[in-house]
Amino acid sequence: MTHPDIEKIEKLGCLNPTDYAVIGDCRYCGSPLYDDGFEHTKSMDGLFCDIDCCHEFYSIEAF
Repeated sequence: MTHPDIEKIEKLGCLNPTDYAVIGDCRYCGSPLYDDGFEHTKSMDGLFCDIDCCHEFYSIEAF
């Protein structure tokens, strides 16, 4: 799993974007989620920054 800060820089080009509104935090790793047009993983328990965090939260092994 890639560190959330690295993924944020890859997606947004910077670590602390100021142009996007925060819509919540990742349920697993706590990273802030922005209304930036990128998809987030949504479940019945909340939002996750990506599918890997969702899998870790529910202890799901991906094949």
